Amino acid sequence: MAKQSGFSILSTLNPQSLPGEERAANEFVVEMIPLKEIEPNADNFYNTEDIEALAEDIKQNGLMHNIVVGKRGDNGQYTLISGERRYRAFTLLNSQGNAGYKTIPAVVDGEKNPLLVKLKLISANATARELSDYEKSEQAAQIEQIAKQLKQQGLELPGRARDITAQVLGVSPAQAGRLTRIAHDLVPEVKEKFAAGDIGVTEAYDVATLPPEQQVQVVEARAAKQAEPKATGTAQPAKPQKPVQQAGEREKTRNKTTTWMDGFEHDTELMSTALCLEHWNEMACHPTEFKFLKSLVLQEAAMRKRRAE
Repeated sequence: MAKQSGFSILSTLNPQSLPGEERAANEFVVEMIPLKEIEPNADNFYNTEDIEALAEDIKQNGLMHNIVVGKRGDNGQYTLISGERRYRAFTLLNSQGNAGYKTIPAVVDGEKNPLLVKLKLISANATARELSDYEKSEQAAQIEQIAKQLKQQGLELPGRARDITAQVLGVSPAQAGRLTRIAHDLVPEVKEKFAAGDIGVTEAYDVATLPPEQQVQVVEARAAKQAEPKATGTAQPAKPQKPVQQAGEREKTRNKTTTWMDGFEHDTELMSTALCLEHWNEMACHPTEFKFLKSLVLQEAAMRKRRAE
């Protein structure tokens, strides 16, 4: 079941706070609308799998929840706000020649502000089911952008755009920021892997903090490491445990391992990348891979230094 955030930004919007021409009726009307008069929302980035199974369920049990559409200008076309999978299931049933599926019952939302229509799409999908980490990141980025644009239109919203995003998603502002950064900074090749579930949200964020030219290399290096065959056969003797370091010794070790960052103080991007790399190495402990990734960072630092001279 999808997580309920307990907060709806739509409930905070006072119609009187909108400019007069942007005010829209809050009334809802249910109509039987021809499928050909409905346009899927181009902003819908959510998963629409298992349409065949849903179509069969609708055929056997009927449509349990109406879709929601918004009127699109004066051309009679409707924009789909909520119910993408139900709409596609009806379209599939109609294409298969089943009778009674040329029209679909829909709630017509009179909202005229396209930003609020877009926000309603996001809110509807946020509470309809459990979202993937990829969908959450795209959702976070869009909510934050919409909040900023609504403020520019003169709406009074409670708090900063990031705080609003956090409240809508039911997460902390820091987590909302991480999700937004993933959506903004992850290169397309890596974002595809994230969307497919090949990498998790923690790894996606770590990679998103790296320069674009390094992101694919890092992900491929990690995948290659994970694909290495594990040793088989006779059990290997246990490695002797290292003696526990005292606090002072740990500090000396840390200072020694971070000397390679000397000179990064005035380059926040390089320093951030290096610190993330050190943190990852402490957690994952892959010396060979760490050495390779560190060499990439040092190469980038050398190139920047030459360009600055």
